[in-house]
Amino acid sequence: MAVYTLYDRRNNTGLRLDNHDGNGSTKYSGMDTTNYVSKVTACLNIQLNPDRCGPDDRPGDGR
Repeated sequence: MAVYTLYDRRNNTGLRLDNHDGNGSTKYSGMDTTNYVSKVTACLNIQLNPDRCGPDDRPGDGR
């Protein structure tokens, strides 16, 4: 099973970052202080089944 994140940046939406490298590994989307990450959703990529995703992490989402 792999994990991924769906995320938006200030100037880009609908981005996806996959991590197939297993437990303890880290992936980075790059550093950009002007086009910062504004939304993050973590998901499990479950083969042949619907993926499970957590709540969006963004300001004002009610959490």
